[in-house]
Amino acid sequence: MMRKSAAQCKSLLGLLLVVSLGACAPFVPLKSAAEAVEVSNLEATTACTLKGNVRVKVLNKLGPVARDPGKVIIELNTLARNSAVEQGGDTVAAAGPIADGEREYKVFRCH
Repeated sequence: MMRKSAAQCKSLLGLLLVVSLGACAPFVPLKSAAEAVEVSNLEATTACTLKGNVRVKVLNKLGPVARDPGKVIIELNTLARNSAVEQGGDTVAAAGPIADGEREYKVFRCH
């Protein structure tokens, strides 16, 4: 039976920690005031008033391990919703693709 060195054990434990953290619930809490803010698409906001733009960013990797893309989207949407409240908006819509954990949103007042 082979014995692992202390460095190998530390590396393995570090990797397990990173992977387990990536499996946890999203890191970004939704502010209570943002609960009413909807996530929409640009096509559905034609009758809305544009309030501004917001660029939000989250970690898309934990070390060398990529995070679950679905969780990244949820966290970006949550940050955009939180920011919409500060701009007087009630709806956000992604204005482009996600790049390195970052995305731009447009903030609208629709209701």
